[in-house]
Amino acid sequence: MKANITTNKTPTTSKMIFNEKLGNVIQYPHDDPIVLTLKVGQMNVRRVLVDTSSTAELVTMDCLRKLKYETHHLEPLDRPLGNKGNGRSIMVRFTVIDIKFPYNVIMGIPLIKKVKTVISTHQLLLQYEKDDGSVGILQGDQKVARECQINTLKIEMS
Repeated sequence: MKANITTNKTPTTSKMIFNEKLGNVIQYPHDDPIVLTLKVGQMNVRRVLVDTSSTAELVTMDCLRKLKYETHHLEPLDRPLGNKGNGRSIMVRFTVIDIKFPYNVIMGIPLIKKVKTVISTHQLLLQYEKDDGSVGILQGDQKVARECQINTLKIEMS
């Protein structure tokens, strides 16, 4: 006989605090999404959209080609998402899309949860738990976010 046992024990996470001292200068009011630059492998990847409504992790084939990957290279890779000692080393399964798109990568809810991310859309800022358990901070780039939004409109109109 199997028994279902549930506990009220919550997983431990690092303490993350948001205040006005964190982050860069933001033009307010805004409705900009959080768009980051992340280190993937040995290269910085710009135009990474943090999408709290997506249930998938997406990467464009164009981005992979710039990282020197081709279709025959597509297999699971273990690459850090941040600088050594300042990131998370995790396996991420991306869906590759081969379309014209203003973002290189979309970071969805599964990855957001996996790296224990807390987001402040007001500050275009996210905090995450690093490999060593300390807190890392990533600031969104408001200028790049606005450029991506304009490029989205251009794609839709063409």
